[in-house]
This record gives sequence, structure tokens and C-alpha cells, in this order.
Amino acid sequence: MISIIEIRPAKEPLTETEEFVTVKEIIDLLENNRSRVRTLANLIITVCGLLLSTSFIVLFFILKDSSHLIPSIVPILLFSVIVSLLISMISGLISVYAPSPTVVSTKIGLIDKLLGIYRIEQRRATISVTFLLIGIVLFFVSLVILGLTLL
Repeated sequence: MISIIEIRPAKEPLTETEEFVTVKEIIDLLENNRSRVRTLANLIITVCGLLLSTSFIVLFFILKDSSHLIPSIVPILLFSVIVSLLISMISGLISVYAPSPTVVSTKIGLIDKLLGIYRIEQRRATISVTFLLIGIVLFFVSLVILGLTLL
């Protein structure tokens, strides 16, 4: 919720070229930030899909070819990668999910509602990025262990 604690006059008066920020500019800024979050979520979903299919291929290769002495930690790490990527994808999908419509009667109310929606979307996108990074690190570690084992 937007609240004004104290209103102070400007230290220096505004010059002719400077203006106050308008409500339309604030709404446009919030909408642009929301579209950035949606673009990031789409990118995360795409990367997770690619890594998920790669993880399944490596996991099936390991499970099919059990003649090598592959440490049991590698399939466990790959399962962890798959779970982490699925959580990332779900969080990314939820972050771009359209919120339920609400009635807003004032411009300040609209700004407050858009800011709340943006914060929720940003929080979910941050969770999605975090799980994607965890999945990438686990995938790299499992491939390093697998590569060292097969040498």
C-alpha cells in the first residue's frame, strides 16, 4: 500500500524543464516492469524445458547402461535437478498467471493494485530463478561426477 509519511517542499524550486511524475508515467513504469517479469518467466520456462529434457536423457543413459560403476549419487543428483527445474517451471508459470480482476475507483488505488501485483510476480519470478540456478549447479556437479567416473 502506498502511504505518504511526510510531505516536504523541494529543497530547490523546480526549473522550467523539470516536472513532477504523473500518474500515467507511474502506471506505464509499473506495466513495463510487469512485462519484464513476464519476459523473464518465459525465458526461465524455456531454459528449464531444455535442461529438463537433457537431464532425462542423461538419467536414462545412466539407468540403461548400468555396466559401468557409476556412483549412486549421480542419479540422485539428476532426480534433484529434475525436481528443481519442475519447481522453477511451476513458479515461473504461476508468476505470469493473470490475477483475478478487481474494481478500482481511483488512480491511487490503481497504482496500489498494480504495485501489489508487480511485487507478487517479482517474488515468484525470484523463486523461479533461484530454483533454476540450483538446478543448473546440480546438473553441472552431476555431469562432472559422471565424467570423472567414466574416465
